Amino acid sequence: MSFSISSSDPRRFVIAVLVFLALLFGLTVLARQVLVATGDFLPEEDIVRMQQSAGRPCIFSEYGKQNEGFYKFEIYKTVKPDIAVLGSSRVLELTQRQFSRPFVNLGRVMTDIKRGESAVTELLAIHKPKFLLVGLDQYWFNPNWDEAGVDKVKRVRSDPNDPRAILRLVSLVWREGLWAEAWQALTQGPECHLGISAKRFLSGYAADGYRYYGDLLTASEPHEDQNFRMTLGRIANGNRRFEKASTVSSSQFQHLLDLHRKLDADGVPHVFFFPPFAPTVTAAMEKDGGYGYIADLERTIRESGLPYVATTDPLLHDCDFIDGFHTGDAASVRQIRALAKQDARLVPFLNMPEVERLSAPGSSPMNYLTEDLGLPPKDYLDLGCAWARQ
Repeated sequence: MSFSISSSDPRRFVIAVLVFLALLFGLTVLARQVLVATGDFLPEEDIVRMQQSAGRPCIFSEYGKQNEGFYKFEIYKTVKPDIAVLGSSRVLELTQRQFSRPFVNLGRVMTDIKRGESAVTELLAIHKPKFLLVGLDQYWFNPNWDEAGVDKVKRVRSDPNDPRAILRLVSLVWREGLWAEAWQALTQGPECHLGISAKRFLSGYAADGYRYYGDLLTASEPHEDQNFRMTLGRIANGNRRFEKASTVSSSQFQHLLDLHRKLDADGVPHVFFFPPFAPTVTAAMEKDGGYGYIADLERTIRESGLPYVATTDPLLHDCDFIDGFHTGDAASVRQIRALAKQDARLVPFLNMPEVERLSAPGSSPMNYLTEDLGLPPKDYLDLGCAWARQ
């Protein structure tokens, strides 16, 4: 004979359920308050205000919330820059100190060329910069890329009542044992750094939208792309941005032409460029033979007459990279210096002493993490990089 609370006494069952739900609600409210206090669920306007007025590096982590678009637009609205860079995560290592005029990094605002015209339309409705750098990802123009998204830029506020975001952040506190940080935030209120991941790993966005990848130097887990095994695995499998194709998607390229026409019509000087892959990754794609669309893309964009600059970097090597297709500080600024050599319109916007300093041989991809936050160098890719031994 089976037995249960519900069958023996329905009232007790109902009371037990109500008590459980009340406890769950109370814990959720408490967790929400903690995450507001850590800075994770502060309104984006408050985050930007605190960062802009901090007078020192003040990192914001969007861990678990995916409100990057709204946050970056808020920076843009506050700064109203003379120059900005628009693109995916592959342009995130450009920062204000490399420029002589007010600058904002809009990396991850445009994660697909389809969103380009929408992003620019919304940005120009707020403010018109004097020059716009536009980083393009090669795989955006691959007809077989399976991550191509919608044609609307994503601008979503963080939702402090989103149970998934709360659970993810609370799990991070539990997993990393961040009880002291959570208690300090709850008793003292939000202060830099903002977000539990920023406090623990020193990872997140600077006041200008630049990205600190502090987790590469602070996390106990090994980097997922050590020796580029993750990226090379994608090439072998032909997936996750490394789908294979021989020619460019004409419909995707049309989105680029539309983006250019919009900027031209609004009188915004601009230049397009492709961030590089790590040399080992480039060699693997060439050996594979399945990436003919990249050469076709280079030919197509040259013949289109768009304001495009192809850059080469004789100093580029694997140790310049964060992973197989994201450049660090030094290589990113060397590419901007190469752009300026071919497009003189960019020169007045550059802080050349800083550009030349960071372009020197041996500069680190994690230069600002070491200088700004005091983190010691670490060969996170396990490549035997000389800069990690300095």
